[in-house]
Amino acid sequence: MATLAKLACLGGGPPFQKAGRVPLYPVDLLDAWATARLGRVVHSTSEDGHG
Repeated sequence: MATLAKLACLGGGPPFQKAGRVPLYPVDLLDAWATARLGRVVHSTSEDGHG
């Protein structure tokens, strides 16, 4: 949640609505935002290209 809170302040995170001071993330928009940032599927960390 700290990452989402930071992105809500700085921008670059998923779209949200506010209920008072609390950001609420519609599940479909949150899923779309997360899916757009996923890398390829790997079976081990040695496959991810970061050594």
